Amino acid sequence: MVRGQAPSRSSGMTVAEATRIVQQFEAGALDPELPGTMELVNEARRVGVVAAMWGTADGRPQRGRARRLVIVCCAIAALTCTGLTLVFVTSR
Repeated sequence: MVRGQAPSRSSGMTVAEATRIVQQFEAGALDPELPGTMELVNEARRVGVVAAMWGTADGRPQRGRARRLVIVCCAIAALTCTGLTLVFVTSR
């Protein structure tokens, strides 16, 4: 395991390991006919896609930032709805 990179939740594979597996497969160094090779390559590709979407483990994860953004947007929408409701209720 590479320092600073946490393993993925499903397989224990780091982003660096996944990248190396995919590179080795594309270079032809891995035999796709061996049992389990394609499952390993597919898992490595999944780890790469998840890392690309949510950010890697090094530095600040993108997933936490996205979660906070959604929470803040929901809070703003709730406050706006509450404020408009109070304005219309008190005007009658």
